[in-house]
Amino acid sequence: MLEEDHIGDIELPVTIYTGLTTKQCANIFLSINTEQKPVPRSLVYDLYMVADEEIVDPTIARARDIAEALNVEEDSPYFEEIKTPGSPRRRGGIALSSAVGAIKPLVEEKGPFEQIGIESFEQQKDIIKNYFIVISKAYGEVWQEKTNAFMYASGFTGAMEFLAKRVVPYCASSDYNFTKEHMQSALKLSKDALILQEEVKGLQGKEAPNVVFKSLLDNFFPVAKGGKVKI
Repeated sequence: MLEEDHIGDIELPVTIYTGLTTKQCANIFLSINTEQKPVPRSLVYDLYMVADEEIVDPTIARARDIAEALNVEEDSPYFEEIKTPGSPRRRGGIALSSAVGAIKPLVEEKGPFEQIGIESFEQQKDIIKNYFIVISKAYGEVWQEKTNAFMYASGFTGAMEFLAKRVVPYCASSDYNFTKEHMQSALKLSKDALILQEEVKGLQGKEAPNVVFKSLLDNFFPVAKGGKVKI
């Protein structure tokens, strides 16, 4: 509750119209409630860093923290490639909102990570980073080129879905081995199997991520067994 002597310090913007007809009032009401644009989702997620815990969705907060780690850790394939509010406009790179949206299904309640007991931030972040390191190694020096499909939202989203549905279950069934070496032993991307942006450019909705998912699946050769977490 506000203290009475602080009420005078609050600036409240108000617009007042007088002498309007019913039709004019209806026009204003409809304009305000149908034409207004929502706040960019990336800005919403960026504010999660400073907002009170009570109003923050913990799943989105975790996904946002992982996206931030991928962006700031120098050994991450996405080092300085996650576009946050205020970043210079450029082609390529993953918008914060896209990264959070793609990571969220993995870290949500009863999601793939929780189902196998991987619940700490560090473990979840390291598994995701290891996975992308494996993919980036196949690209070598051209990883950061704008021809690389994984430098766009559709590639990142398709890769995260593949991680959730194929790689995480495989590693969990293989003695809980989430090391880069183990992932690489099953995901055999070659120079001839690189997924390029031109293959998915112009595709609508889930089509582009699905192309990425299928391309990864075509190069996935798992051999499973059972045990303890290795990252």
